[in-house]
Amino acid sequence: MSRQAARPRGSSARKHAGLRVTAILAVYNEEDFIGATLEHLISQGIGAYLIDHSSTDGTVKEAARFLGRGLGKIERFPDESGFPAEDAGKFAWRDLLRRKQQLAEIIDADWFIHNDADELRESPWPHLNLQQAIAAVDRLGYNAIDSAVFNFWPGARGYRKGDDPLKSFRHCEPAREFDRLQIKCWKKTAAVDLVSSGGHEAAFAERRVFPVRFLCRHYPIRSQAQGARKVWKERLPRIDPAERAMGWHVQYDGLRPGQRLLRDPSGLTVYDPEQVRLQLFLRHRGVEELEARLGQERAACTEEAAKARHEVDSLRRELAARTEDVEWYRREWKVRDLETERAGMAQQRLETELRERVAELEDARRVHESAIESLRREHAAAVEGLRHEHGRGVANLRGELAAAEQARAEREALIQHMRSDIAQLQDTLMHREARIAELLASLSWRVAAPGRALYRLLKGE
Repeated sequence: MSRQAARPRGSSARKHAGLRVTAILAVYNEEDFIGATLEHLISQGIGAYLIDHSSTDGTVKEAARFLGRGLGKIERFPDESGFPAEDAGKFAWRDLLRRKQQLAEIIDADWFIHNDADELRESPWPHLNLQQAIAAVDRLGYNAIDSAVFNFWPGARGYRKGDDPLKSFRHCEPAREFDRLQIKCWKKTAAVDLVSSGGHEAAFAERRVFPVRFLCRHYPIRSQAQGARKVWKERLPRIDPAERAMGWHVQYDGLRPGQRLLRDPSGLTVYDPEQVRLQLFLRHRGVEELEARLGQERAACTEEAAKARHEVDSLRRELAARTEDVEWYRREWKVRDLETERAGMAQQRLETELRERVAELEDARRVHESAIESLRREHAAAVEGLRHEHGRGVANLRGELAAAEQARAEREALIQHMRSDIAQLQDTLMHREARIAELLASLSWRVAAPGRALYRLLKGE
């Protein structure tokens, strides 16, 4: 793209030709609003570069009216952008952001705006247009600008192509939390990253964001018919599942096919540009950062206070428990003091009794020792008498033993004599048995044997 094509045209452009600002837009079926967006950008001293994402309506024809008077080029995506052909059939937001990054490197401009087809951006200063305000930020040494987004909702009549958005849309609301970050305006740099944030911010080295936000009026839904076609035919069915898995494209979550998209004005705010600009200065990024730090410090203090209260409560409970313990110990001490006093009195009585008992035992000991001494003397006399008696008994026993020994010797001599007599009788008996055997063996003894037997029978033997 040539330097001349990138420059905004018109009296505003001639007046502030020192700083060139180009808005890069990616559009799809925005026939009803693209003219208002381009007209607004050009009136604000901003040039435009349009990427048409295979629109099927009159978007390109409507935008072509601005070629040569602020719109530098209409690029057909993906055919003329160098991206895969399948990007034509889906909402290829990542590739569109990559293409914007590429264009920001090759377009001859000083600042760029990542602008949507349904966004109208304005200066926070009512006496400066958008290009003049960006030039002022540049002179102040900043290289990036954040914006406060207000979503506008149509009235009962809705919006038709050619209508003035400020007259057709009177009620708005601040962007939801996921859409608050809008650092989409930046000074040309070697490399800018739009993809990582899903297009919510231009990230680059040594970025310095101007503290006061610029104003962005957003018109996503212009009528019931346009909104239904956009949400359920042109957006949700064409979203890349991989991008959805990254947490992108959440703005239509919760919508059900066929539901009413127009909002009740009672739940919205009537747009007052002076009040909005005042709030932009009163609650700029520095204030919010300070509030965020204060909030963090307040949260930390609250946490510390909660911990302190918890510790105090714990100490109070411990103190109460210790107080109960002290009271218990005091009662115990009183009881123990009484018991100690009673024990002292009992001890005194016991000591008295013990002393009396010791005296009794001492008397008994003396009596016992006297008895023992008497018994010792009696024992010694008895032992001495027993010794004499024992000596006499031993002498008598010795005499008796000598007599017994003599009697034993005499018995031994008698036994010996008797043994000799027995031996002689045995010899005589053996001699007589031999004689009897001879006699029995003789004939006369055998003859007389019957007669001797008859004789013994008659005698009754």
